[in-house]
Amino acid sequence: MYYCIGWPRVARLPQTSPGRPVKVTCNRDRILVAVLTTDSVIIWYNKPCVPIISHRRTTSSLEELGENQLLVWKPDSSMLAVATTGGHIIFYNIVVYTEIKTLYEQVDPSNPALRRESAELYFKENVPPLIFSQAFEISVPGGVTDIVTIRDELMISTADGHILRYMWDGQSNRDYCLDLRRIPFCVDQQVLRAVPLVDQGYVTSLSYSPLLGGFTIVLDDGRAAFLVAGTLKFDPNSVQGIWAGGVEDITCTATNHKFRLMAFGRQNSQGVVYSIDETTGGLEISHRLILPTKDYPGCPGPVTGLRWTPDSMCLALVWAGGGFSIWSTFGTMILCSLGWDHGTSITDPIKQAPFNILDMDWSGEGYQLWAVNSSKRRFTGNKDTEFCPFPKEDGEENEAEQPAHLGDNVLVIPFAKSPLSVNPAMSSLDKLYLQGEDRLYINSTENVSSAPEEADESASRVSAPTNPQSSASKQWTVVSIPHAYISSGWPIRYTAMDDMGSYLAVAGRTGFAHYSTSSRKWKLFGNETQEKEFVVTGGLLWWKDFLIVGCYNLISNRDEVRIYPREARLDTTYSSSEIVEAQVLLLNKLEDRLVVYCSNSHISLFDIYTEETNPLGPRVSQSSVDSLDEDQPVRVVCRLRKVQDVDASLLSIHPACVVSVFLSHLKTESVRQRKESERESVEREMRNDTASLILNVSGKLVLVQRERTNTDELLYSAPTVLAGQCEQVWLPRKPCRTKPH
Repeated sequence: MYYCIGWPRVARLPQTSPGRPVKVTCNRDRILVAVLTTDSVIIWYNKPCVPIISHRRTTSSLEELGENQLLVWKPDSSMLAVATTGGHIIFYNIVVYTEIKTLYEQVDPSNPALRRESAELYFKENVPPLIFSQAFEISVPGGVTDIVTIRDELMISTADGHILRYMWDGQSNRDYCLDLRRIPFCVDQQVLRAVPLVDQGYVTSLSYSPLLGGFTIVLDDGRAAFLVAGTLKFDPNSVQGIWAGGVEDITCTATNHKFRLMAFGRQNSQGVVYSIDETTGGLEISHRLILPTKDYPGCPGPVTGLRWTPDSMCLALVWAGGGFSIWSTFGTMILCSLGWDHGTSITDPIKQAPFNILDMDWSGEGYQLWAVNSSKRRFTGNKDTEFCPFPKEDGEENEAEQPAHLGDNVLVIPFAKSPLSVNPAMSSLDKLYLQGEDRLYINSTENVSSAPEEADESASRVSAPTNPQSSASKQWTVVSIPHAYISSGWPIRYTAMDDMGSYLAVAGRTGFAHYSTSSRKWKLFGNETQEKEFVVTGGLLWWKDFLIVGCYNLISNRDEVRIYPREARLDTTYSSSEIVEAQVLLLNKLEDRLVVYCSNSHISLFDIYTEETNPLGPRVSQSSVDSLDEDQPVRVVCRLRKVQDVDASLLSIHPACVVSVFLSHLKTESVRQRKESERESVEREMRNDTASLILNVSGKLVLVQRERTNTDELLYSAPTVLAGQCEQVWLPRKPCRTKPH
C-alpha cells in the first residue's frame, strides 16, 4: 500500500550547535511538526518544509529539571507538554501572531535576471507566525516513563507504578488516577477470575485508542496488557486489565483505530498483533510480523518503534540494530530498508546502517515519514559463534563501530500510496497507479490510454491486455499536479480513475481537478472561490462522462453528493447536487446504482440517471427533446434518485470502523439454489434492486443479501461473515450471468 520514492531529505535544525534530537510528533492536523532535542523544541511547517520557531532552554533549567525526553500536542494545537528526565512536565503556550500575515515573505532581487517568471516559484501557503512561550511546569512523583492524550487530559505513566491524569492547566485529576497494584488482571473480561499484580511493576509504554475503548500498556518485565473500563471516564473502580498472552518480551506498542488492532514489538525483532475476541473479551493473536530471511538472515535487534499510518492501512516498524520496515494491516511486509543498496560506501547493512531511527511520525495523509535518526546503533548484536550471516575476514572482530553517515539528524522520507487506501471504489479497476502528495504515478502499459479517444475500436481491442496484473513495461509515467491547484490544495487526499484509464481526478484540501491521459491536460476550476467552497470528504468516482463527489459545502454548512460533467468547464452552474443527512465517508457504484455511506452509519442507495435540460429555460422532458430547435442549446445533466436508506449501525461499533462498502450481485449458494428451484429468471436476479451489500468492517467481510419474498417484497437478510483479516476487496464492475460467483 505504501512505497518509498526517492531519497530521504534532511531537515537541518536552525540552531548553532543543536542538541541531539530525540522525538518528533505531528499535531492532529499533521500540518505542524514538533522536533524535540535534548534542550530545545523546534516547530516546523510541513508544506513548505520550513522551520517556524525554535525555543531553547537555559543551562540552569536543564540542570534543575533535566533534559527533554517526551513530547505531546494538545488536540487543538494550542499547547505542548514536554516531559524531562528529571520527572517534570513543562507546558508551553502556542499562539498565532495575527498582526503578521505570513512568516516568510517572498521578495524578488533587484537583478532582473534573477527574478521569478514561473508561477511554480511562488507558494500561496501562508506560514503562520507563532508565539511560543513557557507557561508553567509541574513535578510528577515517580518520574515520567510515557505520556499520551485522552480527550482534554494527559495520561502519564510513572516509574512507581501509577498512571496519573493531569489537566492541561497543570491540575491533577486525582479521582481518576490509576494504581497498577489495584487493577485486576485476567486473560479475558471475566472479573471473577481477575487478580491484581503480585510484583511491583510500572508502565514503560502506553497507547490509547478511542475506538478500542482502552489503553495498551507495556510493563517493565516485558508483559503487555489492555486496560479497559466500563465508563468513558475510566473510573478506577471499573478498570480491568486483560493480558496479552503468549509473550513476555514486549518493548513497545501502537493501536490501530480502524481495524481495532493492538501491535506490540518484541525483543527478538518480531512484532505481534492482537485483536479482541468478541466472545470472551480477551486478546487473541491476529498475526505476527516476522522478518523474512531473504531480507536479512539474522536478528536486527529489538523492536523499538511502531507507528500506524493515518489511514490505519500500514505499520512502520524500526529495530534497535538499524533499519525500518513497512507492513500491511494484517502482516504482509511491503518493504525493508535492510535489503536496500546504499552504494559502494556501505558494505555492511547492519554495522553501517544509515537508518538508526529513534522516533518517527507520519505527516499529512501519510506521504512523509518524519524520523529522528541517530549516528549510533542502540543494539550491536549478540555474539553467536554458531551463526554468522556475513562471513568475516581475519581481524574484523576488533573493528570499531562506524557512525551512520546520516548522523544525528531529522529525516523526511517520502512515500507514495495506493488509491485503495482511502478510496475503495477504485478496487474495480484493472489499471495500476499510485498517488503521491503532489503527483500521480501511472503504470506505463496498454492499460492507460495514450492515444486519442477517436481511435478506431478494432485498434483498442488489439491493445487491450489479457491479464490486468501483467505489465508490459516496468516504467511509470509521472503526472505532476498543476501548481495552481496543489499550491493551495496540498496534500492530495483522494484520487479516482475512470474504467478506461483515460481520465483521473484528484481532490486535495479543497475542491478537485481532473486530467486527461489522451490530451495530457488538466482541467481546473475557473473560479477559485468555487474551488474553495467545498471539501471532498468521502471520495470521488467516475460514472460514464460524469464525476461524482462526496463533499461538505462550506458556504451552506451541509453535506452533499455533487456531480460534475467531464466535458463542460469546471463550474458550479454545470453541476447537480443531492443533500445527504450526514458527512459522506464512502462512495461506490454498481452500474447505474450509487451507494453512499455516511457518518450516521446509514447506507443510502441512489439511481443514477441523465436528463437533457435547456440552460436558458426550464427543464426539458425526454418526450419534448425532439421538438426543440436544432440551434437551441441542450445540456445533459446527471441526477440522483434516492431509492432506499439502510441503517447499518448494528454492523460496526463506530462509522470509522467501516473500511469499504460495495454493491454486488454475488449471492450465497443456498439462496441461488432456492432461486433455481423457484425458476426465477437470471435477468431478474441481476437487477440492481436485488444487489447485495458487502462491507469490510474492521477486517471482517460482511455480506448482507437482499431477497425477494413471495409477496414480491425486497428485504435484507441477516448479515453473513464471509472472511476475516480482510484488507481489500476486489469485485467485478459488471455481473457475469455465466459465472455468478
